[in-house]
Amino acid sequence: MIFPPPQIPWQITGNHWLTLPCIHPADASIYAAGVVHAQSRGAVEFAGHADFVEARGAPLARVVISIGDREYPLGSEGIAWERELGWIPSFACRLGAVMLRGTICAPHGRNADVSGAVILFSVENRGHAPLQVAIGLKGSLGHRQVRVRTARGFSDSHS
Repeated sequence: MIFPPPQIPWQITGNHWLTLPCIHPADASIYAAGVVHAQSRGAVEFAGHADFVEARGAPLARVVISIGDREYPLGSEGIAWERELGWIPSFACRLGAVMLRGTICAPHGRNADVSGAVILFSVENRGHAPLQVAIGLKGSLGHRQVRVRTARGFSDSHS
């Protein structure tokens, strides 16, 4: 069975243990993560919603930016993506007087002893007044599945 490519031009990153195959290009929300699972001889995938490939439902993780007492959606004034070293997605966007740069990476190599992912931010205040900036993550675990050749959802509850 051949499936058509997804309608969303996802940003993708990963390493030998973890993949982030569904990073939304409009707001850097992570809709799915997959890990290699030896016992099932496949990948276990975690998502915010069962229809994550089409970005329906809540994302698994969404960046939340607060400047002062106002919360800004990431990418509300546009977002520009580029690839560092050919595989690391990084972005830049403006939120009022703040210029935000971010990198989403799943480190690999000899010095990467722990499997995982990193979201790195750099904040630049381009205004004249001091600002208080808070960055966090919100998300939802709404779907889990195992994939060997095709996806099969888990029937038990999340814990």
